[in-house]
Amino acid sequence: MATLPDSPAADGDTRRRARRGLTVYFAVLVPLSAVFQALMIADSLSWVWALMWTPAAASVVARVLLREGFADVSFRLGGRRGWKALGLALIFPIVLGLIAYGMAWATGLVQFSPRPIGLAASSVADTASPAMVFVVNLAVAATIVTVFSVRTAAGEEFGWRGYMLTRLIDAGVPRPILASGLIWGLWHVPLILGGAYLVGPPPVLAAVLWMVTATAFSFAFARLRLETGSVWPAVALHAAWNAVIQTAFDPASTGAEALLWVGESGILVALAMVIAAAVFSYGRWTIRRVPRARPETGAARPALGQFAAPSIAAVMACALATCGCRGDGSKVLPRDRIIPLGTVKEVLPEMSQEAATGKDETAVGSPTGTRSVTYATADGSQRVVISVDQYQTLQDASSAFEQAFKMSQEVPGAKGELVPDLGQRAFIGVATQGDETHVGGGGLYGDLVVTVTLQAYDGTKENRAKVATIIRKQAAAKQAP
Repeated sequence: MATLPDSPAADGDTRRRARRGLTVYFAVLVPLSAVFQALMIADSLSWVWALMWTPAAASVVARVLLREGFADVSFRLGGRRGWKALGLALIFPIVLGLIAYGMAWATGLVQFSPRPIGLAASSVADTASPAMVFVVNLAVAATIVTVFSVRTAAGEEFGWRGYMLTRLIDAGVPRPILASGLIWGLWHVPLILGGAYLVGPPPVLAAVLWMVTATAFSFAFARLRLETGSVWPAVALHAAWNAVIQTAFDPASTGAEALLWVGESGILVALAMVIAAAVFSYGRWTIRRVPRARPETGAARPALGQFAAPSIAAVMACALATCGCRGDGSKVLPRDRIIPLGTVKEVLPEMSQEAATGKDETAVGSPTGTRSVTYATADGSQRVVISVDQYQTLQDASSAFEQAFKMSQEVPGAKGELVPDLGQRAFIGVATQGDETHVGGGGLYGDLVVTVTLQAYDGTKENRAKVATIIRKQAAAKQAP
């Protein structure tokens, strides 16, 4: 495939100005991003707001220092063409999510287990089916949450597609759309390797799959930005993606290997995004710097082919490796191995229902049998997850406990410690998952590992004591004939 044309960038002055702009842009972006990324890795994810506005800040510095102005950002939507692109941007995450996540749910690679999000809880009845819960969550995510997400997505898009993309084209950079996607993807990699973003799969694997997803995604962003001459469709796409995928699809997907198959570094999402990139790249492109500008002629399709083939091969290799090394022959233990609701209510009287039960998908090591039960409040806003994992030998159970404790210490922002007088060994800790705080712990009892997690509970001393009490009750129950 041909690359985007050099028509306006062939002019020497234009090319030199664009290269000066990129130099200033990256000179501000790189160190400023490094500061906020380091703070996020070492301290708190609350710095994500500042990080997501660094591309915009870098573009403002470049525009002001080089007296480029702000007309080409561009802040006008651009009439019917812009409105169509805006609608496509809002629909795209839903369509791709239904394809990628739907495939994962249908094949059993990932469990479909939605629960009402905060904004949707009042609109979902306790007896609502999982499908209805998901539809309500999706509707809220695609509207209200998307509007809120614009506040951060705009910070990235004013810089990435509002400045960097057009400067890469004007500077004569080969395959500018591919280059823009690689840069955008690499910007996230320190957070992935540092354990602050896309936590779950091995960091290197997550980084590789994310790079495929991000680079392919850049073709959709670029098409919407360049065809309309407006930055707003790109902002809408970024905001809708973050809201719909992270708020509706991700929480509905559970299982030990969920983050390997879905999510922004998921195998199926990466494959679906490469296909989407091919669709967006179809046909000849036009380039508009601003909505009402005359489109630049001779714009051919961007060079996707040299990216698509190796990307699909890399993703398929990851899929085959995952299937080959993650076999699990453990059985599901009887339901009565977990203490009943009445026993749980002695410690957590607010619990009123059993929300889910089945195999413990978070078990570590190679258990011979597992069972997990989730109890919830009437509105589903607070939950307790109790799990029992049985191992073939005492040594296997001890090794699994050590691994689980180590993993709990590696969760970003988690605080945990070993506690005495609770099983042969035990730990209790506090961690933040999204906008929720979880208080959890685990205890080793012979060939069993018992774990308890309070979801959406404050990390108080009282709640940590409740975790310990439930662990003791569960451990005592397993001794019963």
